[in-house]
Amino acid sequence: MNISIGRINVGYKMRLITLLLILSFFGCALTRHTQLMEKIGPFVQLKDGKYRGSNFNTLCRVNLEVTVKGGKIENIEILSKVYSWPFAARAYKKIPPRIIDEQSLDVDTITAATISTNNIKAAVLKALEKAKTK
Repeated sequence: MNISIGRINVGYKMRLITLLLILSFFGCALTRHTQLMEKIGPFVQLKDGKYRGSNFNTLCRVNLEVTVKGGKIENIEILSKVYSWPFAARAYKKIPPRIIDEQSLDVDTITAATISTNNIKAAVLKALEKAKTK
């Protein structure tokens, strides 16, 4: 059932509002992702060692340890994680190996787990900031 107020159909208005809310949510996620990617540049030289990083938001939390050997990321171990979205579990399994394989944080996001993916990337970034050589 569609109800008209003035010349605008209420069903149309609701769909438009819903679409705008969805776009604003993904726009915020993309902005945070872009800001994260801009910080990657300085990681040309990394000191060998094990470095811990963590990141959290209202939906998820991660603590991890990054092992650097030969100036490259050798391992990422998830020490603890908390998440509320069931699809997030895939991000914790798939993102660390992708980062290691690519030697970059610029890896594809896991569908339906964007926030968890970016949370993991941010925690790795925080760990790698401790490994930067001057």
